[in-house]
Amino acid sequence: MNAQRTWAILETMVVATAVLSTGGRVAAQSTAAHEPASSVSKGEVVPGADPPAELFGQSGVYSYGPDPGQAPLIEAAVNHAVAHMFPLIRGIARHRLMSTNKLPDTLRLIIEPDTLGTQTDRDKPMNLPRSGVTIRWDDGSGDICRARDSVAADTLFQFCSVGKATSVARYVVADGARRLRMIIHLTAPHLSGPVDYAIDFRRLE
Repeated sequence: MNAQRTWAILETMVVATAVLSTGGRVAAQSTAAHEPASSVSKGEVVPGADPPAELFGQSGVYSYGPDPGQAPLIEAAVNHAVAHMFPLIRGIARHRLMSTNKLPDTLRLIIEPDTLGTQTDRDKPMNLPRSGVTIRWDDGSGDICRARDSVAADTLFQFCSVGKATSVARYVVADGARRLRMIIHLTAPHLSGPVDYAIDFRRLE
């Protein structure tokens, strides 16, 4: 099977998995999302200050670091998702999924009056309309998806779809916003099964 045919088979999955590369980069991006990463420091929460009780109702940037020892959770989820694929395709799919689902050193929630967003490490931040409207999001590397977000109580949902491939990231805040759980669910037609994993973060002081 030549490379062109292999990538044709994987096209839907590859585009969808690419939007996960920033800790669930499964959301739409407004104009503000094209600003450099350094611009999100505006509104940074003062170290040691308690975040507001209703986190998603207050403007600011909240930074979190992952609890240790969680990288194997991602690897296990990826291995499960590609377990029954054709060997050549499995290798390509596994490589792409692992490269786009890295455990970040820092995950940020970017809360603005009209948008909600996330950013991992120095990747391009994602800012999504609070209205929940579906928009076209380009991650800056050529991967594009139809995406939207929604908030329910203590959880931010980010949705993305490319063809029949879909991904959902949930960000659940707890302990006065000192803890954050990121829950990823990705499905694509050519995967053996979904990619499902959850990573726990603590707020950085």
